[in-house]
Amino acid sequence: MINLTLVFKIHQVLSFFRYWLNAVDQHALHGPFMYSLYTQVILPAGSVNDFEDLSRLRSELRRDKTLIGLNDLGSGSTVSKKNMRPVADIARHSLTPRKYSLLYYRLIRHFQLRYIIELGTSLGLNTLYLARNPQCQVATFEGCNETLDFAQQIFGRHAPVNNIELVNGNIDNTLPDYLKKGKQVDFVLFDANHSDEPTLQYYQHCKSRAHHKSIFVFDDIHWSPTMEKAWLHVVRDPDITLSVDLFRIGIVFFDPKLSKQHFVLRF
Repeated sequence: MINLTLVFKIHQVLSFFRYWLNAVDQHALHGPFMYSLYTQVILPAGSVNDFEDLSRLRSELRRDKTLIGLNDLGSGSTVSKKNMRPVADIARHSLTPRKYSLLYYRLIRHFQLRYIIELGTSLGLNTLYLARNPQCQVATFEGCNETLDFAQQIFGRHAPVNNIELVNGNIDNTLPDYLKKGKQVDFVLFDANHSDEPTLQYYQHCKSRAHHKSIFVFDDIHWSPTMEKAWLHVVRDPDITLSVDLFRIGIVFFDPKLSKQHFVLRF
């Protein structure tokens, strides 16, 4: 029987090697938009005191022994197939590294984006970074009832109640229903079903409500061959003008004022 965890690990190592060979820094960037994006938004690391409460929460989650029953509707975990898992186990294998969470915050702040969609709430830590921009309204989608209940408790301690909207259920159904309300989409974080067909389906749904200033971010673009396939499909979409590969995540822009370019950047 094929060990998918081993296959994915080998794929990720090879992908990282290709990424590092092709990645460039600011010295190779000449266009004013891309240079500004990289030096002012992507690269700044921030102070160790930035969102200190969320850094403490990250540590707490990695020690939390609370058991959560999982009904994963996505591609599932490659670490454990148990129905009940401690929060600490989910946190160790699923939490987005802090530097990416901070990058999401900076992107939203820099481009003054308001209407945010997060596909895949998990424990809710990324949601809190997104919601720290006070002008934002964050709609976060999660298919697992118990996971969302746990995240809601976290939100109650760390976020204003009118800043985050929780959407529970299979994203295949809840996302198109939500978008039928006609709401504008400024920023989308795709971090739910890590396989190609659902990712591309969600992308098409969200794109129907996007505009020329919208920004979409895809998590784990090199996690598996199917996710790489989905990412390349998005990059080649004629509606995408500029795309950025930071290895773990990919960022795409729709602004027609930008020329069609793809960048692999060190991060």
